Amino acid sequence: MVVVRFLLLPLLFLYDLSKKGGQVPFSLRFFQLQKKNEKM
Repeated sequence: MVVVRFLLLPLLFLYDLSKKGGQVPFSLRFFQLQKKNEKM
């Protein structure tokens, strides 16, 4: 399921980017959480 998450991540990022017009706090937070989970 990790692969699916990595495929969805850029889609979420682009979706938030187009929706909020350049501000992507949610996507950035999600991306940081994913990185933390990988390190652990």
